[in-house]
Amino acid sequence: MVEDRRNFGLIPGVQAKLALMMRGAKRKLLARFTKQWFSAFLSHWDLWLLGAVVALSLGLRLARLDGVPGNVTADELDNLQTAYHILEATGPSFFGFDWKPSPAFSTHLIAGSMKLMGMSIVAMRLPSAVLSTLALVSFYFLARQAISRPAALLAAILLATSLWYLHFSRSGWENVHGALYGTSAALFLDLALQKRRLAYYALCGLFCVLGLLSFFSNAFIIVGIYAYLPFAIVLHKKQRKQILLGYGLVALVAMSLFAPQLRSILENWDHATLRIRVVSIFSVQGEYLGDSSVASILWHQLLRTVRGFLLMDTSVMGYGYWSRYIPPSRGFLDVGTALFFWTGLSASLLYWRRTVLWWLMLLALLVPQVLSTGTPDGARGVAAAPFMYLFVGLGINGFFEGLSMLGRRMKFSRLVLPVVTLALVTLLTLIVWANVRGYFSWMQSHQALRTREPAVDRQLFPYWQALALQAARERRLLGMEEWRKWLDVYGESLTPNGR
Repeated sequence: MVEDRRNFGLIPGVQAKLALMMRGAKRKLLARFTKQWFSAFLSHWDLWLLGAVVALSLGLRLARLDGVPGNVTADELDNLQTAYHILEATGPSFFGFDWKPSPAFSTHLIAGSMKLMGMSIVAMRLPSAVLSTLALVSFYFLARQAISRPAALLAAILLATSLWYLHFSRSGWENVHGALYGTSAALFLDLALQKRRLAYYALCGLFCVLGLLSFFSNAFIIVGIYAYLPFAIVLHKKQRKQILLGYGLVALVAMSLFAPQLRSILENWDHATLRIRVVSIFSVQGEYLGDSSVASILWHQLLRTVRGFLLMDTSVMGYGYWSRYIPPSRGFLDVGTALFFWTGLSASLLYWRRTVLWWLMLLALLVPQVLSTGTPDGARGVAAAPFMYLFVGLGINGFFEGLSMLGRRMKFSRLVLPVVTLALVTLLTLIVWANVRGYFSWMQSHQALRTREPAVDRQLFPYWQALALQAARERRLLGMEEWRKWLDVYGESLTPNGR
């Protein structure tokens, strides 16, 4: 019995040793895991920050989305009516046409959003908010093909908070969707050339098709992609055959997916091309802004495009509906961002091999400005914004490279570099704050609300929506005249001021 007690008495000691060994193993395992996780975090710190930028950008777009802007414009109302018809099974098919008429794909997105999120202003504007946010991801990776991680991140932040881009990101209009389609098409083309994988060409073709199914100016995305073909062959001589095969795959994917829409266009040519004819510069009768000949009109259209989108000349911002798209006496880019933009444009001439695709995509998306009235038009040009901000990123990258060169040459660089870097971060922070604050102040001003008319005040929107849904069930549209008559009868009892 004594021996048994001794044997059993050894058990607690063994257990203690085993416990110590287990704790030691757990510590080592935890330390190893922590070290690996921290190492992965440090090596991919930019992706964590990009995720934060995307999350904050989405929050910025969703903040007070039902009340800012405070009214629903005619374009949003018309998109809504098409969406209501789709929801009531009286609207266009997936490859039909909306009210403009344009491909109905984008209004099907709005209808889907409203089916999931409810019949609200937020649900109507949600596709633009989400897609413009996702564009920041493709923008970042496209920028990273040519510039550093800090420069690409800062450019993404500036794009996310650009007053012009932010404005259309919070709209129930599909033009800003082209930002995602354009940057993604360019990104996958770039990846196809680097990785030499045909799958990337197919994805490039997919986003080209989405551009064709979107706002009419976004159809020029595929023009920029194909304009790069000769440069791709010259810059990548060893893969000429694969490039030609890849571009053939882009065409095959684009033609296959766009075929049903193309059939609808050809069968309803006059109806499908109505919007293009309305805004086309060639449809102008007589003089246009003092010019009468086609050559003179096109030349001055080109100058207005360059001055508006490249030089930020506010003196040409007096045509069309510019006051709906940008505050008075303001260019598409703020002054601070424009300085980096011009620096990037200059630097791109030295690094043309890395930036020629950016140039071609930017110019392709600005072609509609030359061919349509109201130039420079922020609505038709907003898909070009990410490509403008790529050059902003290049300008910031040049600043960092200059600092690095300065640090190698100057003995007191340890003092100068942190001060200059802090000054840059402070400047960019002020730009972000000014743009965000400027947008919300502008959109809540009486002047901005007036320029958005004809429109429906958000407080009256439920009444308008009820009438529009009833009209959709009856296979007709609710016109502004019918709405005004309804307001004349019932408006006094709905609001204190009788609006």
